[in-house]
Amino acid sequence: MAQRDPPFGRWISWTLLFAAPALAAVIALAVFDGSAALNLFVAVALALAIAGIAARLVVGRIERLRGLLERDDADETALSDPGARGIVGEIADVALRTHRRYGERIAQLERQAADGERIIETLSVPILVVRRDKRVANVNRAARAIFGEAARGKTLSAVIRDPGVLDAVDDILAGSAGEEVELSIVDAVTRHLLAQLLPIRAPGGEGTAVIIALQDLTAARRIDQTRSDFIANVSHELRTPLSALIGFIETLHGPARDDAPARERFLVLMREQAERMSRLIGDLMSLSRIELHEHSRPDRRVDVIAAAQRVVEVLQIKAKTKAIGLRLDMPDRLAVVIGDDDEITQIIQNLVDNAIKYSPKGSTVSLAVRHGRAASGEEDIAIVVRDQGEGIDAEHVPRLTERFYRVDPARSRALGGTGLGLAIVKHIVNRHGGRLEIDSVLGEGSTFAVKLPAALSRAAVRSA
Repeated sequence: MAQRDPPFGRWISWTLLFAAPALAAVIALAVFDGSAALNLFVAVALALAIAGIAARLVVGRIERLRGLLERDDADETALSDPGARGIVGEIADVALRTHRRYGERIAQLERQAADGERIIETLSVPILVVRRDKRVANVNRAARAIFGEAARGKTLSAVIRDPGVLDAVDDILAGSAGEEVELSIVDAVTRHLLAQLLPIRAPGGEGTAVIIALQDLTAARRIDQTRSDFIANVSHELRTPLSALIGFIETLHGPARDDAPARERFLVLMREQAERMSRLIGDLMSLSRIELHEHSRPDRRVDVIAAAQRVVEVLQIKAKTKAIGLRLDMPDRLAVVIGDDDEITQIIQNLVDNAIKYSPKGSTVSLAVRHGRAASGEEDIAIVVRDQGEGIDAEHVPRLTERFYRVDPARSRALGGTGLGLAIVKHIVNRHGGRLEIDSVLGEGSTFAVKLPAALSRAAVRSA
């Protein structure tokens, strides 16, 4: 390292400082001894010269020490400089070692902070960090999906407008150990969240901040509500036939004990109620089984045309009994999907059976299988069932696939419906990655179309 001359002003000040004792002694001798002026001048000059040399050495070493410490590559190699010896080297050595220790510690803390930020950023749990001024200091990716990309830097009240959360933040900044608050965010879909708030050291180490972790309770709330509704509906659906059966049995044990015609009539009614409960239990078990595997896609090839033909053969007698025509419209080439054969058959059977139930005498129910294109451009297979019934009011259409939902409950029960047929269809369609479309016009009838991804990428002509 090149020698750097000490600043002139600093050199002069140190010279006067070192020369001060000698100058004081010379002045004292001059006052008390009355020495000659020449001797006095020489003494003063000599004192200043010696002090100047000493000051230059001290200031030079200080400057060299500062230069060593200011070097970008300051480490032990800097002490190999020939000028870094003696007290300067010792001080520089201690300073550089201390600097390195603190540098390593700071680097370690910075790495830990960066790792912590990366972990928070990738967590699926929405997290916000709120400073003492109640502005949002950090928002991870999951939280930005809820509150938007611009949430960082905003006041908390502009991001979360829940009094309970705002009060909890105030409590924590005042010294509280932490709180939990339930809140709801009303948007296109209402979200139910549990906010867990804890105090942390503020970014930069300035006081206390608050970290808010949000747990989404929406699915749990929906499941609880669905379970409650399901139990209530099942209880209601079973109560009626059970009450009827108990009443018939009591009548047969009592007034109708010896009444043969009444006994025959009651036995027929009892059979109907028992069959109703059997259908309900069968549909419940079917729905439960489908839901259990709804998350796993089937992997077998299913011939939709063959499934449709089997359904028509089974339901042809029922349609004739009601004087309803059953028309089958099939394409001239294979219609194959990747799916579960039994479930595809169940989709078709449920839709056609419903159409027959709600169609008037003398009308026609049509079942068609068609090739089409999805919005993505991929080929799909459509199963279309159309009836000529009374139609369904538009307000009821979005709820038709809900469990036990009926447009006309009394009529549905009278026709033997359980209220689960379309719910089963919806879950099967979901499992197969398809979609269900419903179109209905009052007084004209309804059309139910199930569209499933085709298994063939190109047309295959059916063999005779």
